[in-house]
Amino acid sequence: MSTVLSVVATIVAVAALAANFAIAGPAGPQGVTGAAGANGATGATGPAGPGTRVASSNVASGGPIAGACTNFPAAEVTITVAQPGTVVVTSAVRVSISHTVTTQDIARIFLGTSTSDCTLDEWRGFATVPTNAPSDLVYFTITVQEPFAVGAAGTYTFYVNGDMVAGAGAGDNFYGAGTVAVFYPS
Repeated sequence: MSTVLSVVATIVAVAALAANFAIAGPAGPQGVTGAAGANGATGATGPAGPGTRVASSNVASGGPIAGACTNFPAAEVTITVAQPGTVVVTSAVRVSISHTVTTQDIARIFLGTSTSDCTLDEWRGFATVPTNAPSDLVYFTITVQEPFAVGAAGTYTFYVNGDMVAGAGAGDNFYGAGTVAVFYPS
């Protein structure tokens, strides 16, 4: 009988030992955090961003407006775009016209893609001093706006130009402008 009891005691001990390994006890306290690992490799470059959406310029001086197409220096605006679309350019241009009674004066303002772009289209603006107005130095603000299609990503410059289609004289001048370009992607 003692042999049988020894065998049973051994079986119970082995079962208890197995149960001890099979059934987890309570969790112990968390250990200290290890040192940070090395940074990983740099990922792939993402797509191009939208580019500049708005650009502006402001000039408080000017120069003469001639009878032929004349550029208004420093009134241009440059914008960088990341894709095809439309750039809408708006400029408020201040002019002074030296008017003499009996002479009609007509100043025209244009937006263009070059310093000599005075395209006769419906985007131009103008100011007129009639022949019967008294002789005086007359001031106008002429606001023009025009959309320009851009076919690719890049940097584009738009210019403010003008002419005195009637009554051109030495006292006719650009004297200030604020120009804004806004990009709308296709």
